[in-house]
Amino acid sequence: NAKVDVLLHEQSADIAQGVEEALGASTSYTGVSMRLRQYAPLGHRLVFAQRIAVQQTDGPVPLFDLATMQTVSGQAEALGGSGSVRGVAKNRFVGKGVAFYNHELRYRLSDFMLMGKSAYSVVSAFVDAGRVWDDRIRADELLRDLHAGYGGGLRLGLGPSFLVAFDIGRSSESTQIYIGHGYPY
Repeated sequence: NAKVDVLLHEQSADIAQGVEEALGASTSYTGVSMRLRQYAPLGHRLVFAQRIAVQQTDGPVPLFDLATMQTVSGQAEALGGSGSVRGVAKNRFVGKGVAFYNHELRYRLSDFMLMGKSAYSVVSAFVDAGRVWDDRIRADELLRDLHAGYGGGLRLGLGPSFLVAFDIGRSSESTQIYIGHGYPY
């Protein structure tokens, strides 16, 4: 009697940011970001994971802040790099409006013992895409002029919380290799 969990797990985080010159910043500007994540089990070992992220900033935003998105846990990559559109070079595209999505299939390949602890491996395949706008996000342009990347990865887990990540992403401009920890979402 194997139990199959068919529920979608959703998680959303909305962030509002205000930067004030009166409080010591070099300029004043505002920003709002939103992320939605969903995970759908497609069997005992297969999961479909997806994420949508958008951010809109207004005012004279410094260039270094255009390359980041605000999250609950701090700043993250806006467009490009291991945390957003894999295969696109980090900070290659920046703007006041940012939107991207990720789709990933994750397959738990094996469970085994390593150094006396339970371990496991996960392989994945992904497609990511997104774009930026100089000033404002335009809904009618959300699916045009996208910067896309695709690829695959391997995760090696040791115990309940340690996960080493290896990903390779390809875009029309480059191939990027990422080594880190955990999942990008």
